[in-house]
Amino acid sequence: MKSKNDFECKICGVTEFNFDVRKSDYTYVVCAGCGTSIIYPLPTERILNEFYEIYFEDGGNYLQTRELDKNVYFNDYDQTFSDLFFELKPQWKYLDVGCATGIFLDYLKEKKCVDTKGIDVSSEMIKNANRKGLNCTTEDLLSLNQKFNLITLWDVLEHFIDPKQSLKKVHQLLEKDGNLIIQTPCRGIISQQLKDEWRHYNPPQHIYLFNQNSLFRLLTSTNFMIVNWIRIGSGNTAGTIPLNSKKIFDTISKNLGIGDNIILWAKRRD
Repeated sequence: MKSKNDFECKICGVTEFNFDVRKSDYTYVVCAGCGTSIIYPLPTERILNEFYEIYFEDGGNYLQTRELDKNVYFNDYDQTFSDLFFELKPQWKYLDVGCATGIFLDYLKEKKCVDTKGIDVSSEMIKNANRKGLNCTTEDLLSLNQKFNLITLWDVLEHFIDPKQSLKKVHQLLEKDGNLIIQTPCRGIISQQLKDEWRHYNPPQHIYLFNQNSLFRLLTSTNFMIVNWIRIGSGNTAGTIPLNSKKIFDTISKNLGIGDNIILWAKRRD
C-alpha cells in the first residue's frame, strides 16, 4: 500500500492506494478506502480536451454505425427502462450529458418527449447532432442553470475528473424529486478475472472505474436515493466472440448480477 502527497480519492478522501494495472502510458491504482480504480496521476483538462477533439475522427466509423443501427440502441433503451421499471414522461424536461451525436435524444423524440437538451465536449459530435435538428451544445455541465426532470449519464461518469463535483451539480439541476440514470463500467468478478485485459481499462478517457459499493457510496454522499439497478455485460465487446456465445454470456452475467457495466436509477433527495 502506498501514499502520495498529491493523491486523495475524490470518492472517499483516502490518501492510500495499491497498484492496479498499467495501460499504454497510464497507471491505474485502486483506492485503499473505496476500491475504485483511478488513473494516477489524473489526466489534465488539456490532455482530455485534445483527446476528445480527435475522437470524432478516430471514431467516425463507430459513430456512423451507431446512426445506422439506431433501432438496436432504441431496443436497448426500451429494455433498460423496462428492467428498471422506469417510465418516461412526455411533459418532462430532459438533459443528456455526453450526448455525442444525439442517439438518446432521437429516442426521446420517438417517445414524444420534446423538451430535450444534450451537451458534449466534442464540437464535431455536436455539429452532427445539430444537423438532425437536436438541441445540443458544447456547454459545460457546471455552467448550466436550467432545471430538469431527468438527467442521463450514459457511459459518462467514468470520464469526469471530479465525479463527486459533477454529481453535486446534477443534483442542483434536478427538479425536486428529479431522476438520474447512470450507466458506467463496474468492477467485480469479471474485471478481476480479465485483469489488465478488461475492456474498460481505457485511458485517458476512463478515469474512474467504480465497483458497485463505491458507486453507491458516491451517490448517497451527493444526496441521491438509489431506486433500482441492473448489471449487464459479460466483458465481451461485440465482434470479439461469436454473437450467439455473446448473447449467452451476457444473459448469464445479467441474471447473476455480475455484469461489468451497471445501469441505475436514482432520485434526488433534499
